[in-house]
Amino acid sequence: MVEKKMNRMKCICFLASVFCLLFTLSTNGQQNAVTKEPYRSVEVESFTIRNGVEFPPEDIEKIKTSLLNSLRNSKRFDEVAVSGEKPSA
Repeated sequence: MVEKKMNRMKCICFLASVFCLLFTLSTNGQQNAVTKEPYRSVEVESFTIRNGVEFPPEDIEKIKTSLLNSLRNSKRFDEVAVSGEKPSA
């Protein structure tokens, strides 16, 4: 009886492992399909903060700069621009 439970648990663990592996492989394929340059350029606009939310303006600028740097470094876009400025490659 204990041996049947152990075999059942091993089977469940094995099936769960196979499911996780297949799920990981399928999502990896989807990510590769998405990264095949669906867009050539991106434009980042200024962030707006809701009324009643306190957020320092210098932190908003830091977030915007960080986002721009991340987008440029990702090499997923030919052009990354700030709204109202000339695009940069």
